[in-house]
Amino acid sequence: MQAHTNNNPYQRLQCSVLSVALLISLSCFASAHAEDTDKTGKPFELGRVVVQGQKATRSAAGESAISREQLDTLNRETVGEAVAIAPGVSLSHNSRNEAMVYVRGFDPRQVPVFLDGIPQYVPYDGYIDFDRFTTFGLGEIHVAKGAASLLYGPNTLGGAINLVSRKPTQPLEGDVRLGAGSRGERKAAANLGMRKGDWYLQAGWSWLDADSFPLPDGFKDYKAKPTDTGDERENAYRSDRRASIKLGYAPGERSEFAIGYVKQDGEKGNPVYTGRASGGIRYWRWPWWDKESLYFIGNIG
Repeated sequence: MQAHTNNNPYQRLQCSVLSVALLISLSCFASAHAEDTDKTGKPFELGRVVVQGQKATRSAAGESAISREQLDTLNRETVGEAVAIAPGVSLSHNSRNEAMVYVRGFDPRQVPVFLDGIPQYVPYDGYIDFDRFTTFGLGEIHVAKGAASLLYGPNTLGGAINLVSRKPTQPLEGDVRLGAGSRGERKAAANLGMRKGDWYLQAGWSWLDADSFPLPDGFKDYKAKPTDTGDERENAYRSDRRASIKLGYAPGERSEFAIGYVKQDGEKGNPVYTGRASGGIRYWRWPWWDKESLYFIGNIG
C-alpha cells in the first residue's frame, strides 16, 4: 500500500496564498471590532462576579446580562422593570405595593441583590423593593438563575442579581435625562465620566418622583365603598434620589483598584385597599427608604 503525496507546486502555492489572505481578514476584523468597542463606555469590570470553569457549569448557572442599550431602548427606569425582561424572571407586587422579582419561582430572600458585588440587604424581613433602585447609573445588570456561583456568597439558593455600575472609556463622557408625566411625575438624571491615563472617575445623580397616578372615569361608581373619590389614587406618592461616585486606578490589563460611594434616599406611600378589609383601612407610609454604601474593590492580575 503506497501513500500518495501531492508534489504539485502550483497547488501548494495556492493553498499558502489562501491561508495568508484568511489570516489577514481575521486580523482586520478583530482590529475593527476593538476600535468600535473603545468608542463607547463599558460596564465596571470590578463590579462583575466572574465564574470560570467548564462550559457545562456556566450553562447550568444560566447567567444572562441586560445591557445599557437594552435599558435605554425599552425605557426601563427601575431595576424591577429591567430584570423582568430576562428569561425565567417575573415581576409582581406584594400587599405593601413593593415590586417583587421572582427568578424561576424564588423570591428575593433566595435571590439577593448586589451592587458591584456588594450585597444590598433589608434587615426587616429580607424583601427588597426593586422599584427603589433606579437604572440611570448602571452599565448592565447580571441575572444568575438556579445554581449561582458561591462567589456571590450566602442566600443564593435561587440565583443572584448583580447591578454593575458604569466605567468611563473616554477622556470626557456623559449624558443628561429629563422627563415628566401625569399627576406630577418627573425625573432627572445625569452621568459624568472622565479618564486620564490609568485613572478614571465616574459620578452619577438621579431623581424619580411622582405624586400619584390617575384613576379611570367611573372608578368611584364601580366600587361600593371607594376610598378614592377623586380622579387620582390616594397615598400613591413616591420619591427616589440617588448619588454615586467612583474613583479607579487600572495600572495593567488585569490589575484594577476602585473605591466607590453610593447614597440613595427614598420615601413612598402605599395605596389603600379598595375592597372589604376586615382589619379596616390602613394608610401605610415609608418616610425613609435609605441606603448608603462605601466600598473598595481591587484585583491584581
